[in-house]
Amino acid sequence: MKNILRFLMILGFVLSPSLHARTTKFLWSDIQFGATRYKPTTSGWDSSVSFGLAWTPVIDMDAFLVRGEFGVSWPTDRAGYRFFGTNSQAFIMVPVYSLLYAEAGAGLQYWKYQGGVTYPIATFNFVMRVGEFIDRIYFGYSRFFFSGAGVNQFSSGVAVNLF
Repeated sequence: MKNILRFLMILGFVLSPSLHARTTKFLWSDIQFGATRYKPTTSGWDSSVSFGLAWTPVIDMDAFLVRGEFGVSWPTDRAGYRFFGTNSQAFIMVPVYSLLYAEAGAGLQYWKYQGGVTYPIATFNFVMRVGEFIDRIYFGYSRFFFSGAGVNQFSSGVAVNLF
């Protein structure tokens, strides 16, 4: 894991010619690709990994950033079958040190499981903002407040600005 983090940090520095000089206050074409490990707190469910895709517009407010997330994923149920899920969240991102940020968000996650369920989700991410094309690399934790139990979600990925 340490080697992956080192690689991503070096990649960020190499691919980012202007680390602090962002030219855009609004990133409407930000697309996020990532992987999430789902760890249900209920016995009988195994953990699984799912890949996701999200549209993540960002507004830079100078002292902090506001970000939306509207995404899809395909988690696995207890029998091993994939099902469709959506995620809608709002985030506040604050600078911690140089390129490092912390962000917290909340919203709703829908799983088309057993007829479809929608429950709240809360997320905390560590983010490295690396440049104009590769907007950010993130590692995070989410709690999906599923009925009677919950699901811990550990995620990582990259967001790119397409235009």
